[in-house]
Amino acid sequence: MIRYFAQENLRFDGELGFSRLSASGEHLDTVTAALQATYRFSGTPFAVFGRYQLDHLSEPFGHLNVHKYLIGLRASFGSNSLLDEDRNGATMDTYRPNFILPFVGG
Repeated sequence: MIRYFAQENLRFDGELGFSRLSASGEHLDTVTAALQATYRFSGTPFAVFGRYQLDHLSEPFGHLNVHKYLIGLRASFGSNSLLDEDRNGATMDTYRPNFILPFVGG
């Protein structure tokens, strides 16, 4: 994955991936490429994004290309810009308390 900030509130992302599923000596290969642009409106928590993704599937009987287009709106609270969110945002770690209450059945 590549991420580039053209401005503090304008981010471009690029992704490239490969996966292989094997069963009974046959393979299903998938190559994925995606581009995304995100723009956050200054002074607001709202951002718009657009994404294009190409999935190229190769299997013993032929090839298939799947084109995906996605546009959306999202809100992020607790940061002032996309760059700030990227550098100081949530880590998506699961909260783990220092103690666990025992289950008490009734």
